Amino acid sequence: MRSFIRDRFSQTVIGMLVATFVYCVLVLRHISGEATALAPSLSMTAALVLTVTTVVFIVAYLNRLAHGLQVGQVVRSIADEAYEVINASATAAQREEPGPDIALEPADDESIVVVPAGRDGWVTQSPSEHILAALPPSTVVRLETRSGAYIHRREVLMRVWPAPSDPDKVRQRLTATVEISDTRTMQEDIDFALRQLVDIALRALSAAINDPTTATEVVLRLGSLLRVLLTTDTPPLSVRGADDRVLLRPWNLSPTEYIEHAFEQIRHASPPQLHVATALARVLRMLLDHVRSTGHTEHVPALHHQLDMLIDAVKAQPGLHPDDVRRFREIAESPIDPAEHRTR
Repeated sequence: MRSFIRDRFSQTVIGMLVATFVYCVLVLRHISGEATALAPSLSMTAALVLTVTTVVFIVAYLNRLAHGLQVGQVVRSIADEAYEVINASATAAQREEPGPDIALEPADDESIVVVPAGRDGWVTQSPSEHILAALPPSTVVRLETRSGAYIHRREVLMRVWPAPSDPDKVRQRLTATVEISDTRTMQEDIDFALRQLVDIALRALSAAINDPTTATEVVLRLGSLLRVLLTTDTPPLSVRGADDRVLLRPWNLSPTEYIEHAFEQIRHASPPQLHVATALARVLRMLLDHVRSTGHTEHVPALHHQLDMLIDAVKAQPGLHPDDVRRFREIAESPIDPAEHRTR
């Protein structure tokens, strides 16, 4: 629904429909009720053109809607938007100057100014350049949340030290730099894309739906996203600004947490559907090969941990035939995949 509401073509069709209706109503008052009276030709011609155009737009929209409601199309659109967020995040990270490795808490003799959240909602944007610009020189601010997190009114949003000379003004300026919305969005929140894809896979694996094909497609899309995400520069936890301003973001998600969020719940639900578990094992092996070949070996332990736990879960799953379990272990553990004839 979120995609349909924001779709430009949907907005255009609705605008055409409303505009045609309003125009026709306005033209009606210039048409006389007498049988011999002539209707204004130019106005009637414009009304007919608008009506036919609107009908064509509605037919095209219904065709687009029918294709857009397919699960594969929904999954692809979520993944495409996630790629844009990853690229934007990487571009922003390249513009940021990593800050000093300072303590996350101030010394005991330094005073702290607490900036509370002004409302309940989801943190959708927290641009570092705006936060640093709102600080006085030689000041450290610690962001106590992250984009994609839910925060409650009056909960601690930021901590600032040393205390500025005008704390109320600084609080007001810092509060305005963080956007809190009623709904969660993917503006700066890559994790929300993973969450949506995982939810689709979990629904597909539920007993009520039982659609392993859709779950497998989600697993493959998650693998494609993680290929990019694990080899892309992540925003630094400490950012240096002008005049010795420093921003600390200790709650930003790490690549290990992204791996857990992408695969953990699917790993719990997939052992009864061995086809999905096999696809997940292949994706994890693919990611292991990819991070090794690109020099990002720091992600290997987290990926291996997910693969090892998946193998243990499948071995412990009751009701599976020993030959099926053996074949799964060959795919998950052997350097040669008997199904794909692919070496590591």
